[in-house]
Amino acid sequence: MVEIYQFLKLAETYFYILLGIIGLIYFKKLIDAFTDYRQSVFGLEKDKARRHIFQAGGILILGLIAGIGEFTFVSYIDNNPMVYGMQPTPTINLNSTETPMMAQPDNLTVPAQGENVVAITETTMSAVNCEPGLLEWISPTEGNEVRGKIELKGTVNIPDFGFYKYEYSLDNINWNTMQAGTTIVTDGVLGEWDTGLLTPGDYYLRLIATNSQGNALPACVINVRVLSE
Repeated sequence: MVEIYQFLKLAETYFYILLGIIGLIYFKKLIDAFTDYRQSVFGLEKDKARRHIFQAGGILILGLIAGIGEFTFVSYIDNNPMVYGMQPTPTINLNSTETPMMAQPDNLTVPAQGENVVAITETTMSAVNCEPGLLEWISPTEGNEVRGKIELKGTVNIPDFGFYKYEYSLDNINWNTMQAGTTIVTDGVLGEWDTGLLTPGDYYLRLIATNSQGNALPACVINVRVLSE
């Protein structure tokens, strides 16, 4: 669904332009069909003109419905961040300080080929703005290695809870939202992350909780390393 939304959002302007061009073409055809109908003398001519009126009118109605549907869908998702995984635009960087890049450990615990696991490295690093029992990652954690499709676990249990979402980034600036939820989670499953679609390397993973007033806490950010499958 994220890919569909992003496509519709990026192509929104071109979609309206295309609908406008089609609308102008078939509006002219509709006018011509009405003119032919009024000028027709024989029954067969009137029937033909009537068919052209219905065809042009039907396409204009379909185009109008498509335009309204596009506008409604994009506007609804933009204003409802709790919808699963449909945050198309980059979110505000809620971190008060810049997250340090992950250090390169000397010894890595590399999973066997084909395994979709989270392996803990020997490097000890501190996550940013993560508070145990309130907002934290349980799995993976800071410095972990991940491969393939993994299960994300954590805790989101802030006062006056509203919703949460989790995102990943390669540069700590441009974020990609994966999923959102509207229920409190305590040391439980938040969702899944298919890292097999990503280029191997170091990534940021952040968890954002927002209260019922729409105010977001500073994001809980960790560094993880994505391995090739």
